[in-house]
Amino acid sequence: MFDDYYHPSGTLPVSRLRWLLPACFALLAHPVWAANLTVLAAEPTELADEFTAALQQLRPDDQIVFRTLGERLSDRTPDAVVTLGWRAFQWQQQHLARTPTVAAYLGLEQIQHYQPDSPADSLHILLVSPKPSRQVALARLLMPRMMTLGLLYDDSSRLQLPAWQQSADAAGLGLSAQNIDDQDDLIRSLTEVLSRSDVLMALDDKTIFHADNLRSLLLTSYARDKVMIGPSAPYIAAGSLSTTFSSPGDTAHSVSKILTEGIPAGMSYPRHFSVISNPHLARSLGFPTPDDTALAQALMHMETAR
Repeated sequence: MFDDYYHPSGTLPVSRLRWLLPACFALLAHPVWAANLTVLAAEPTELADEFTAALQQLRPDDQIVFRTLGERLSDRTPDAVVTLGWRAFQWQQQHLARTPTVAAYLGLEQIQHYQPDSPADSLHILLVSPKPSRQVALARLLMPRMMTLGLLYDDSSRLQLPAWQQSADAAGLGLSAQNIDDQDDLIRSLTEVLSRSDVLMALDDKTIFHADNLRSLLLTSYARDKVMIGPSAPYIAAGSLSTTFSSPGDTAHSVSKILTEGIPAGMSYPRHFSVISNPHLARSLGFPTPDDTALAQALMHMETAR
């Protein structure tokens, strides 16, 4: 029987190759083991349901269960945990800190003061904040002739500035950033920034970009023929021109890749994303109607070409 598989020439008989090759391809296509994964959220939501369903479709060989903080977990420790949001991540840090974890839907504001007792070797944070270089590239596609980006920030978003400056430099653009020391000076500071820039880039900073301020920010910008990019999909209906964002399906794709890589320690932005724009606003301001699918494809091509 040994000679059936081994020849002095070092090659396998053709008949055996015909049998073995399909088996090898089958092993490559399907893992030889299935991971036991727990998706953990603070409470049931439509977003959590969509994310879990997408992850199950992407990883049919894994055993994936969804749990909320009020539910008892299985007696068996999962091979890996995916947390959705800040409260689920805090619970994981207290109860499953040694379990390999992908912490999704965390904002830069939430984690900038996160200082674990010891760095985790198997914790990957997947940010929900917009990726600065991606937002800058989107603005450049929509406004090819722009020269300077405008930014408003405060103490809670100050740590984001280096990434935005690096992204502006890489795109050959200027950056005009204004610190907001007092919320009463918000509109005055915005006016100063807009006088030195071509577009307002909205940061992941809920102290500045929240519902009470949004109308004033947008009206002030449009009165000076300037638009706002970002910071997330819900702002589009309110009057932001465009933004990149990751849907639950996009986030599930990004999480699946991190799981396949063995959950490398660190932090990243989702690799998969979409673009959403406000076509009515674009037309009223004289912009061509944005093709969100084409914009997303162009941005993806830029990132994969680097």
